[in-house]
Amino acid sequence: MKKLYKLLWVLFILIQYGSLNALSTRITDISSTTLSYSNSENNLFIGIDYTFSLDNPSWVLAEHSGYVQFSESDSGVLLLPPNVTDMFPQMFFRSQVSQTAIHDFANHQDEIPKFVSNDYIDMEKIGSISRFRSGYGHDYVDDFETCRSMKHYYCPKASVTDFSTIDIFSPITGTVVSMEESNGIRINIKSSSYPEYQFIIFHVNTLPYIQNGYEVEAGEKIGTHINNTINPTISDIAVQRFVLHNNQFKKQLISFFDVMEDDFFASYSAQSQINTRSDLIISDIERNSDLLTCIGEEFVGETMDDGSYGNIPNWIILD
Repeated sequence: MKKLYKLLWVLFILIQYGSLNALSTRITDISSTTLSYSNSENNLFIGIDYTFSLDNPSWVLAEHSGYVQFSESDSGVLLLPPNVTDMFPQMFFRSQVSQTAIHDFANHQDEIPKFVSNDYIDMEKIGSISRFRSGYGHDYVDDFETCRSMKHYYCPKASVTDFSTIDIFSPITGTVVSMEESNGIRINIKSSSYPEYQFIIFHVNTLPYIQNGYEVEAGEKIGTHINNTINPTISDIAVQRFVLHNNQFKKQLISFFDVMEDDFFASYSAQSQINTRSDLIISDIERNSDLLTCIGEEFVGETMDDGSYGNIPNWIILD
């Protein structure tokens, strides 16, 4: 893998310095955990795009990957996820710079808006939902917290034997900004109303015309859940926003239920186990008082009867 990285490093030195742009950047070194860069001048935003193949590459842009930071110096280091080399046998990187912010962002202290009025899944076929920061599934975190699942799993009812019959919808009006193969397609949709927010829906068998750049309407069908006969998995959704925190750009994950309009959330609060949004959210204080143990992305240790980890109930059962 190191040879692949080094090859790409040389390739993009040639591209960046062979261009006519006034600003330039290059990747100068790369390891399993860090990526070093050098820019043509100080005080630039540096972003890293990546792809898994150079044969018809589908680049995940820095705006959507979150590999962005402001560099007061003309050189610096970006941290890569500690287990990236375990997850992917090869990755290819390229750098970009700008004098203005590369992606939309909010200030960390900004209040979370309630603007979602559509569901992302056919709720008639869902029997339970995991709580935000649960110990179910695997570690999924942002730049502020560690070792917890900061998304929601939607588990089908026992009567649903073919998961590919479950329709998946866009919960918002926006633009498809990323589609990656990950046991089905993991699709990112950027909100038109609040462009610093992206909705990530996992394990989708997308409709043929759903591509990067496609403009989708709230409530529009985008596909179905993947078939559960091979590599079975249930559906999950995450909501992330890019924030400026202590003069650094960071990714922050928030609960799907935190961005729901009150009237829409009322359709959930009609369920017998749901009274408030907090019923579907384990707070960071609660989670920190009952810490989980992770090795890489995997939870380890004793499990509850439902196979999840920790001592806090991880699931809400629907009527």
